[in-house]
Amino acid sequence: MAVDCQNGGGRILRVSTLRDRRRQATEAEIEAAAIDLFEEAGYEATTCDDIAAGADVSARTFYRYGVNKEEAAFRSAKRFDELIGDALCERASGGPLTPVAVEDAIAHLLAESCGEAWMVRMLRVRRLTSHDPALRRIAQHYDAECVDLVVRRLSEHDGARPEDLLRTRVTVATALTVFRAALDEWIARGAGDGAALIALYRKASAFMAVR
Repeated sequence: MAVDCQNGGGRILRVSTLRDRRRQATEAEIEAAAIDLFEEAGYEATTCDDIAAGADVSARTFYRYGVNKEEAAFRSAKRFDELIGDALCERASGGPLTPVAVEDAIAHLLAESCGEAWMVRMLRVRRLTSHDPALRRIAQHYDAECVDLVVRRLSEHDGARPEDLLRTRVTVATALTVFRAALDEWIARGAGDGAALIALYRKASAFMAVR
């Protein structure tokens, strides 16, 4: 389990235990195996047993982690959406979310996490969604969950007005759609580095008049 600790500045920090780290390592191995198999054989042809074998875990261990083959490959993509949700809720604490604030939050997370293993896995599975309709539908489902998460959190704020929540829903959903379009273009151009993806996202945002 994770333990809450307070640093000298009074901030609460989440400290992972050895058990947490082992679980996270196993989840990462399962996710990487799922993505490898989806790249090699395709989503439809891959089974949960194939993924378990690829990750060198038993089927029992695979299912103990409470995943199906979709969730196995989308853990990092879901983490990306959750982090976006956290960042947007933090930004919204100072007032209504603007399109620029949403764009900046996505670009900042990309820049901050580009070299991390989980982000590499997220981008790999997002590449797969560009030509696999089933995986694309799953990605869109997680994006919709991200929008719902932000709107739900903001609805709990004092003074939240229906028109503000509608504006937030439209703003966040549009930004994620623009991000998917930029990601598709990035992949079509050969999937360069993270800076290229961020630049494309900024450019796509301007084209779509998100500002």
